[in-house]
Amino acid sequence: DSADKGAIRRSLRIPGDRFVLLTVRNLVARMGLENLLHAMPDVVREIPDVLLVIGGTGALRDRLLRITSELGLQHHVRFDGFIPDARLSDYYRMADLFILPTLELEGFGLVTLESLAAGVPVLGTPVGGTIESLNRLNPEYLFSNPSPGAMASRIIARHRTYVSHPGLMR
Repeated sequence: DSADKGAIRRSLRIPGDRFVLLTVRNLVARMGLENLLHAMPDVVREIPDVLLVIGGTGALRDRLLRITSELGLQHHVRFDGFIPDARLSDYYRMADLFILPTLELEGFGLVTLESLAAGVPVLGTPVGGTIESLNRLNPEYLFSNPSPGAMASRIIARHRTYVSHPGLMR
């Protein structure tokens, strides 16, 4: 419920008034995080209070930080590094949307199921196992393709649903 979400956000130092996107990925090229960051300027223009929380570690960390800075997204993107399993459920529960921006080789997608189990809707690229898992639930949970533009437009559309009908987000 919203009281729990507020308490969890406070414990993670995440403002309660932000629209929070979460992704938990290895910071490697096939995970699509660069495309997600390039989608964020369009998202920020439409949703000024958006905050993308990225959990994970990997070789692309410095590059992703540089992209964040170059795009002026320092107040809209937060890198939380490795998230221990004991805290992962709190991260899912504090989010408004989980984003799975994978470019290739997405298998079963355990993070997708964990997020959905926490009551948080998932938006994912039409790659690998994500197609089957999300398309069966709701085809609108799939980005039309992995491009930044496709990600931005679907995130913005889901935010409009959230604002006009908060109960429909779950």
